Amino acid sequence: MNNVSSKSKPRNLKSRSLGGLLDEKFKPREELLAPWLTQRHLSMVYAPAGVGKSWFALSAALAVAGGGKLYHWDAPIARRVVFVDGEMDIEDLQERCEKLIEPLDVNIKTARNNLLFLAQQDQSLDVEFPDLATDEGQAIVMKHIKNHRAEFVILDNFSTLCEVEDENAASSFNPIMRFLRQLKQGRIAAMLVHHARKNTSGNGSYRGTSKQAVIFNSIISLNHPDRIPAQGGATFDIDFEKYRGLRDDRVAPVRVSLQNDPGERPQWVVEPRSDAKIVEMVRAVKELACASQDELAERFGVTKGTISKWKRRAIDMDLVSSKAWEECLKEAQQVREEEEHAVSDVSNF
Repeated sequence: MNNVSSKSKPRNLKSRSLGGLLDEKFKPREELLAPWLTQRHLSMVYAPAGVGKSWFALSAALAVAGGGKLYHWDAPIARRVVFVDGEMDIEDLQERCEKLIEPLDVNIKTARNNLLFLAQQDQSLDVEFPDLATDEGQAIVMKHIKNHRAEFVILDNFSTLCEVEDENAASSFNPIMRFLRQLKQGRIAAMLVHHARKNTSGNGSYRGTSKQAVIFNSIISLNHPDRIPAQGGATFDIDFEKYRGLRDDRVAPVRVSLQNDPGERPQWVVEPRSDAKIVEMVRAVKELACASQDELAERFGVTKGTISKWKRRAIDMDLVSSKAWEECLKEAQQVREEEEHAVSDVSNF
């Protein structure tokens, strides 16, 4: 059972010596969706309207609850999951669950008990749904999480679950960040679903500020291949913009689509993306891993001309703006110089 408590008084704060830390035999964090989603993992998934945020989140919930498989990620064992939804009609939730059970290869008998929905559109007229921007709202939702003994919580989505005046203000995210950190204290993994900015111009992607990115172990962006909302089925590109872990092919950029042809078994189809290298290049630039196009060319084993072509393609794809590109390279160079000065100062001490 997860040990999630209400706010403790300062006298209950735990501290430990270096010796105690080194001697502690910590229990390994178990995988919920191998390899990236583990116990205590905090993830944010964001996308423009109509791309597939809820499809993605609901698929993750079902796969974990039923010990199934989502895309190329396996859920080793079934876990207890709470899905908090602030927007979707309850009939639509039912319809999507029915549609996803087969392609996710879940144990439906187990998932029926493991997955708990707390949905705003499932309430009667006189029931006020909890606001996760308030202590009271968080306490109500936390009670459901504790009673269900959940190991994975999905919050879909920030805009409908948290009443804030300005989503772009850093302070607007303080309450939900505090709630997510509390879940993490209890070894619970959590996924926050969020909206992309309407006009990213390649510089800044999700609503809000960079402050909110700090607590997340992973940030996943979804986009329709043609950068327009999908009509009908669910098809979108997946990119791990941030991932605190060892990257391999399972966290590389991919394209997924839910195929549901008449007479055929529904299935999620995963395809490698032709623009994967471009996505990786943009990530390297935004993470300040390279300070020039020469360094990018060396990193990816291509010519400067190829980097220039990739850059133009990235701008066309709205992955980065020309201004953001130059600012990131400049900032990376400044960081490099500061590090060199620091090393020089130590050497001369």
